[in-house]
Amino acid sequence: MRQERESGRWRAQIRRRGHSLGDTFANRKDAEAWARRIESEIDNGKTPGALVDLHIEDMNEVGKPLGRTKAYSVEPIKDRLGRSKLENLARETIIQFGRDRSADGAGPVTLSLDIGYIRTLLTDGAAIHGSPLSPEQVDRARTALKRLGLVGKGQERDRRPHPKMNLSLCPAISALAARPASPWSGLPNTPSRRACD
Repeated sequence: MRQERESGRWRAQIRRRGHSLGDTFANRKDAEAWARRIESEIDNGKTPGALVDLHIEDMNEVGKPLGRTKAYSVEPIKDRLGRSKLENLARETIIQFGRDRSADGAGPVTLSLDIGYIRTLLTDGAAIHGSPLSPEQVDRARTALKRLGLVGKGQERDRRPHPKMNLSLCPAISALAARPASPWSGLPNTPSRRACD
């Protein structure tokens, strides 16, 4: 613990079991309390599963519950990584998670979403709850998984509706276009719009 000369604020720095964390506080008491809490979390080991639960609680608390896709995606994270200690969530563990998910049939886009959710959990855990792990390991794992071809972007789709489908959409488009605040009212000259004219 040391006091910064210019601002008079207290700087707490922790170096423990491969973690290096620091934060600045207005008084020494708060800096010491933070340091004790973080050291305890590192020693006792919070789990990724606990971070998933905390994230779900936080989102529900602010009125933004997880959507169906995200709720489905955090389940494999909780199942496969949930019981390990957070301090063991290193680059190698995340890469192995990606390989296992890929072997189970998850494609590059799905795996990219999973890795993104792990990063979100770690970022929110650090920002909201002072979790001692940074998302840097996830970024490194993503780079490795990308090079292995396990993480990637989706392919662009270009789907044109069949002319008969355009005609079946006409009643719905006409009803929507009649609304004054409808996005359909300013619909450009598309095949669907031309079929209804």
